[in-house]
Amino acid sequence: MAPPEKYSISEYGCKRTYSKFLQLVTSHLAEDDRVATILNSIPVNWKNRFLKAIIQAGEESCLTSEGLLKLIEEEGAREADSEPIAVSINRIFCIQFNFRERNACNNLLNNLETGCNGIVSDQAKNEIIPMLFINQLPNKLKREFKESKLPSLDEIRSFSREQDLIFQNASVFSYESGKKRTLERKNSKNDEKSDEKKINDKSQSYSKGNDKKLLKKAFNNGDMRQVKKEKSYDIKFQNLSSLIDYSSIALTNALISDNLNHVKVGLDSCASINSITLDDFQKLSQDIKNSVVKEEETYILKSIHNTESITTGYFETTISLPEFEITNVPIKFFIDPNAKLTLLSYNFCKEIKLNPFTTPTNNENSDHIYLNIKFGQKCEKLKNFLNESTSKVLIDPDYEPGNKIEGKRYPFIPVKEELKEAIQEILNNQVKKNWLRKINKNELISEGWNQAIIVERPGKQPRICYSCLNLNKYIQLPEMVDLPNIRKILFEANTTVFSCWDINSAFSRITVSPECRKYFNIITPVGLYQSNVLVFGMKSSPAIYYNTMIEIMKGLEKYLIIYLDDILNIVPEDIHEEINIELLKLLRRFNFKLSNDKCCVSVKKLTFLGFQIEVGKGLYIDEERMNSLLQIKTPQSGKDLRSVLAKFQFCSAFIPNFSIGLKNLYSYINRKDNIEEEIKNDFKNLLDTVAKAVCLQTVPKDTLALKIYVDCSSSATSSILFCESKTSNVPIYIGAAQETIQNNEYLCSAFPITVSSRIKNLNHLFKESSHVVFNTFQRIILKILPYAVDFKTCDTSRNIVSLMAEAAFNHSNNIIELPNFYSSVEMPFDFLKMDHLKVIEAYKNDNDASLLFRFTSENNTNRENLIIKLDPVLRKHIKELRIDENIIYFGERLYIPKSLIPEVIEKLHFKHYSASAMESLCRKFFIFNSLYARIKNKYNSCEVCIEFRRNKKQLISGWPEVTESHERWHSDMAEYLGNRFLLVTDIFSHFTILRKMRSLHARELQETLSNIFSDFGKPKIFVSDNATLFRAESTMEAFKNWDVYQAFSIPMCPESNGHAEKRIALAKNHIKKTLSNCKNFAECLKKCQLAINERIVRNNKTAYELFFSLTTPVEDILANYHYEPKVMNVQCKFKKCREDTTWYEGTVIEQIYKNCFRIQSNNKYFIRKSDAINFMFNGKIITQAEALSLNLSTKNLSSTESSPTRSYTPDTINSADFAQTLEANDILNCLYEDNKYRINNIENKVDCKNNTVESLEKKDIIKNTHNTDNGNLITLPLLFYLNSQKEVDKFIQKNNTKILCATDGSCEKGRGIAYVIQTSTEIIEHSARAGGNSSAQYLEIVALNQCIKRLHEMEEKKIIKDNDYVARSISSDLSNWIKNDFVKNDGKPLIHLSIIRNSYHLSKSLNITIGKVPGHVGITLNEKADALARKAAALPASKAEKFSIPE
Repeated sequence: MAPPEKYSISEYGCKRTYSKFLQLVTSHLAEDDRVATILNSIPVNWKNRFLKAIIQAGEESCLTSEGLLKLIEEEGAREADSEPIAVSINRIFCIQFNFRERNACNNLLNNLETGCNGIVSDQAKNEIIPMLFINQLPNKLKREFKESKLPSLDEIRSFSREQDLIFQNASVFSYESGKKRTLERKNSKNDEKSDEKKINDKSQSYSKGNDKKLLKKAFNNGDMRQVKKEKSYDIKFQNLSSLIDYSSIALTNALISDNLNHVKVGLDSCASINSITLDDFQKLSQDIKNSVVKEEETYILKSIHNTESITTGYFETTISLPEFEITNVPIKFFIDPNAKLTLLSYNFCKEIKLNPFTTPTNNENSDHIYLNIKFGQKCEKLKNFLNESTSKVLIDPDYEPGNKIEGKRYPFIPVKEELKEAIQEILNNQVKKNWLRKINKNELISEGWNQAIIVERPGKQPRICYSCLNLNKYIQLPEMVDLPNIRKILFEANTTVFSCWDINSAFSRITVSPECRKYFNIITPVGLYQSNVLVFGMKSSPAIYYNTMIEIMKGLEKYLIIYLDDILNIVPEDIHEEINIELLKLLRRFNFKLSNDKCCVSVKKLTFLGFQIEVGKGLYIDEERMNSLLQIKTPQSGKDLRSVLAKFQFCSAFIPNFSIGLKNLYSYINRKDNIEEEIKNDFKNLLDTVAKAVCLQTVPKDTLALKIYVDCSSSATSSILFCESKTSNVPIYIGAAQETIQNNEYLCSAFPITVSSRIKNLNHLFKESSHVVFNTFQRIILKILPYAVDFKTCDTSRNIVSLMAEAAFNHSNNIIELPNFYSSVEMPFDFLKMDHLKVIEAYKNDNDASLLFRFTSENNTNRENLIIKLDPVLRKHIKELRIDENIIYFGERLYIPKSLIPEVIEKLHFKHYSASAMESLCRKFFIFNSLYARIKNKYNSCEVCIEFRRNKKQLISGWPEVTESHERWHSDMAEYLGNRFLLVTDIFSHFTILRKMRSLHARELQETLSNIFSDFGKPKIFVSDNATLFRAESTMEAFKNWDVYQAFSIPMCPESNGHAEKRIALAKNHIKKTLSNCKNFAECLKKCQLAINERIVRNNKTAYELFFSLTTPVEDILANYHYEPKVMNVQCKFKKCREDTTWYEGTVIEQIYKNCFRIQSNNKYFIRKSDAINFMFNGKIITQAEALSLNLSTKNLSSTESSPTRSYTPDTINSADFAQTLEANDILNCLYEDNKYRINNIENKVDCKNNTVESLEKKDIIKNTHNTDNGNLITLPLLFYLNSQKEVDKFIQKNNTKILCATDGSCEKGRGIAYVIQTSTEIIEHSARAGGNSSAQYLEIVALNQCIKRLHEMEEKKIIKDNDYVARSISSDLSNWIKNDFVKNDGKPLIHLSIIRNSYHLSKSLNITIGKVPGHVGITLNEKADALARKAAALPASKAEKFSIPE
C-alpha cells in the first residue's frame, strides 16, 4: 500500500468517501502517526479551518484522529453537495482510456467507479459503469465481448486484469511477424486493416484462444527467460510530422554545421526531440552523414494529426540561428524520413533561451513586411499593383515627378457696385484706427484667408462681418461665464430708475497678439487686409470679449446686468449715479467708446435686448419687435421654418402656451419640399398665440408664496409662475414646469411653491420618489426636491391657462393697457357669463328663493316652518346658506331658480360634456332640484352625443356561482419569456395547477390534462377559450371519454374566461420573483403553484384547504400521533433476537411507545417490542395491561424527564441491540429528538408582558358590555368620524387628549403593520413584517391590538384609524357582538374573534376614543403610520413576526 502522504483529495476523486479512505489507509498506525498522516493528506485550507475550530473550542479540546476524520467527512459531504451535479457528470464523461499506461483497463475502471460515487446508486452503477467502460475501449478490445448482452461489473473487472496482463507481456512472445509496436494500442481504421492483413500471414499461426492459453502457461511455469524479447520503441510527440501545415509553427532560418545554405526550421512547442527531414539531411556534408548512429536510439514520432513515423538514426552537430543571434550551439538531430519540416524541440529552445510561444507563427495570412509595408494577408493583386512602373511614385522616396495640384485663393464675395465706395471708406477708416492693415502687393501670405461679408442696412452704413470658416475649424472655445437672464430685473423691486450703456465697436477694442495676426487675412471686394483686432465672425470672439468685460467690471457685477456690449444699471436710486460713474471710469481706463445714441441714464422706461422695461410694470415685448414678428409670412421650406421658429423662441418667455402652439410645426423643420400650404393654418394659430404675449411683472416686496399653473398636451407643456401677495397675484415667468423652477431658482428657494395641474397624486409620487435616479421622471423630481413644492389638482382648462389663451394683445404703448392676469378662483357667474341682475329678477318669481330670503330674516321659530316648505335638496344644505348682494349661495354654489335651469343646462352642455362631467361641474358651481335627472335627460337627448357616445364597459357575468370544489375549472395557455405553460384553476377554491408545455399541440394538451385529472381528480365542467388545441376533435373526444363537460368562453371576448386570465397574471407575478432562483422553468412553476395555493381565499382558509376539503387543524392531527414515554419498573424475560431460543432476564424501565419498551439487563439497554417480552410479577407472567397498571403513580413526562439515561448522547447507545426490532434511526429519533409539534394543553396563556390573561367567559363579556339586570353599564370606546387634519386638531384641543395614536396595515409589496404613539414628550414608532397570507383586515386589527397593548399602562389616549371595520370593531359594533356571543348573522363566528376579544379586554381599563379618518388626505399621524406599514411590508418574508394573541 502506498503511504497516505501521496494521496490527495484531487487524486482520490470522491470527496464524500475521503474520510473512510483515510481511515482504512491509516488504521495500522499509532495515534500520533495517524494524526500527522491525516493532516498531511488533506488540503491546506481544510487543515487551517480544523485547527482554528479546535482552538476556538477551548483548552479541553485536543487533536484526535477520530475527530479529524469526522470533520473531513462533514467537509467532504458539504463540498460534494455544494458542487453542481452537472460538474460531476461532466467529470465522468471526461475520463478517457490512456493508451500509454500499462494498467490502462484497470485505471479506466477505477476512475469510472470513483467518479460515479455519490452520484448514482449502487444498482445503477452495475449498468452505467460497464456501458461507459466499453464505450472508452479501443475497437480491438471491444471485439473481445462476443455476447450481445451488457457484461456485469465482475466480468468487466476480470476482463481488465486479463487485458492489462496481456498488454504488459506482449513484447515477450513473438506471435506476429514484422514490426510490432508493443507499447502502443491500436484504435484507428489503418490499424484495424493491418490487423486483418496480419491474420493471413503464415507466421501468425496461433489463434486468440491459443495466445491466452500459452500466456497463462508461461506465467504459471515461471519460465520467462526462454522467450526471446521483441525490440520495442519509445513514443515521442511533436506538433506536426508528415502533413504540410505550418500555420501553427513559428519558423526561422538556421545554419546547420558548416553548411552555408539556410535551412527553414520550426520551433515546435510540442516536440520532444529535434528532428530533421531527409531533404535537409541530404544537404549536409559527408562527414555528418557518416557520423549517423542508427541502432542505439530509435523513436516513434506521433503528431497531433495522428500520423506516425519511426526515426532512422541520429547525429550530433552545431546550429546557428541568425535571426536570434545564436551561433554554433551543440544539437542532437534525429532523422525523420516522413517529415516535411525540420523541427527544434521545446527543451532545446528552452536551453538556448528561446520561447516558441512568443515567436510569431508562420501564418501566410499573418503580418509580414513587403516593400517596407506591413501586410496582414497575402494581397497578391495589391503587391502586383505596387510593382508596376507607374506605382514608383507611391513607394520610392527618391522619385519626385512634381505636383499636379495647385492651390488657389478664396474669392471675395461679390457686392453691389454702389456699395463698394462705402465699403472702401469704412476699411480706410479702420486702417487709420490701426484696426486693419492693408496687405501690400507681392507680399507673401500662405495661410489664414477669410472672406468679408457685407451686410446692407437701410439708411445706415453697411456692416462688415467675416466668414472665418477655415479658422473656426481649429479654434477651441474657451470657458465662458454664463450670460445673465433679462428676467433678473423682475427681482429688483427697489429699482426706480434704469441706466443703459452701449459700447461702440466692442470687438475692435481688443487687440490680437502679433503672432496670431497671420490667421486674420481678409478678402474684400476692394482689396486684401489683415486684422489687428478681434473680428466679428470668429467663434471664440464673444467668449474672449465677455470674459474680458467681466474681468474689467469685477466688483460691480451685482449692480449691473452685463450682456456682451450692453450694460444695464439696476441699483436703487440712492446709489445709482455713483455706480454709473464707477462704470464709466473703468471703460475710460481701457479706452472703450460709447454709442451715445443708444445710451440712456436714470430713466423709467427703456428698451434692453429687444424687450421693453418699465418701472412698476415689469418686462414685455416692445411694439416694434412684436409688429415685426406678426408680419412674418408663412415659411415655404423646412429651413425657413426653422429660422422663423428661432425668432419666436427668443420671445417665448412672454407667450402663454407657446410650446403647445408649436407642437404641430416641429415635424416640418426637416422637410425640403414646399410646405407653405400644409402649415398655413398651424402657422396662423402660432401667430395668434404670439399675439397674446403678456407682461411679466416685478416681484412684489410683500410676496408670501409662489404659484405655478401647468397645462399640457400630448406633445407640449406650458406654465405660468405667479408671486402671491396679500392683495394680488403677479405673473413673472412663462415656461415648462421644471424650467420655471430651475430658471427662477434664486426666487423659488426663498418661498414655498404650489404647483396646480390636472395630474392627480403628484404629491404622493413626489414624497415616494427615490434618491437614486433610474429614469427621466425621477431625474426631474430629484432636481425639484430641494424646493418647498406642494402639488394640487385643478382643472387648468377653465383656469389661468385658458384665460391667457383667450387674452388679446394690445399694441398701445401705454403699458397700463397691457393685460395683467391673476389666479383668482372661477366664480359661477364667470362660468355662466350671465348678468347677475338676470338671476335676481328670476328670484322674484321663484317660490324657494322667496322662502330662503324669508329664512334669513325670520326668527328661529318661524325658520323651522320655512325649512319644511323648502325643496328637499335645499333643505339638506340649509346650514351653508348665505345671501350676498341679493344673490343666494350655498357655500360657494349659486342657487339657480327654476326658470333659469334650462338655460344653465344648455351652457353646461355647450361643449358636449358627458353626464358625469356635467354633474361634476354643476356640483362645483350651482345647486337646483332634480339636478341629475335633468342633466341625464339632456345628455340622452343630444343628437351629437348619441352619435359619438361610447357605453360604459360592463363586466361579463354569464357563469353561475359554484358551491363546491371540482364543480367548474377554467384553463388557459400562457407564455413567459418564451416558456409556455398551462394553467388550470378551480373556481370554488381558487386552487391553481401549473404545467409546462413544449408546444401548442392537442396531443400534448391531452397528456397533460390526463396527468392532472389522475393527480387531482376530474371537474364536472371544464372551461377554456377557443384556441385550436382546445377545439381539436381529438381533444373534444378525450373530454367525452373522461366524462367531463367541455365549455368554451365567448369568442373575441377574453373577459368571459376572466378567472383564468386573473390567475395567469398572478402566476406571472410569482414567476417573475422566483425564476432567478430556480434551476429551470419547470421547477419555478412548482414553487409558484405552492405559493399561489397557500393564499387565504375564503373563510380564513387557503386554496389548498378548500380544494381538498381539509377541516381539521394540523395541530389536532399531529396530537393523535404524539405519545409521552412512561417510566416503568417491571421485571421481565425477553429475547435478544427473534430466532433466539434463550429468554434473558431484565427490567422494563420505560414504555417508549404503545408496544415498544426499553429494557435494562447487565448494564446494557435493549429496545424490544411487546411480542418479544414476557412481563413477570411474583414469578408469574402477566399481560402488558397488568404490567402498566403496576405503575399507577407514574406521571407523563417529557422524553428528557421520563428516562433515567436521557442525558446520554446517541454515541453512547452502542450497547443497544437493534436486531429484529425497530430501525435504529427510528428509535434514536424517538429517544433523542424533541417533538416540534408537541401540544401543550395550558388553559391560561401569557401575554407580551408576562401577565396571565384568562379567556373571557361569556357571562363576563355580557356583564361588561351592556345593561345588565342590575342596571350596570360598561361604556365602550366612542367612535368619531373626522375628515381632515384640521378636524383632528380641533377634536384634540376640545377633549384635552394627552396621547394620540395611529395604526395601519399594508398589503403593498408584502404584509406589514405599524402604529405611532404621540405624547407631549416623545413619538413612539413601531412596525413589523407580517406573514404572507395575512389579509388586509387582519393586518389592520392586529395593528390596533398591538397598539393597545403598548398603551396598557397609560391613562387617556385617542386612536386614529382609516379602516372603518377596525374602528367599529372596538367601539360601535362591539356591543352587538357581545350580545350575540361574537357570532355573525349567518351563524358563523367572527373571523378575528380572538384579537377583538383581547383588544376589548385590554381596553376596559383605558379611556380610549376611536377616530375614523379617511386615508391619504394629509392627516399627519395616519400618513406616518401608513408609511411605516408599507416600509415593513417591503421587508423580506424571512423577517415576518408572529403576534401572540391570547384566546
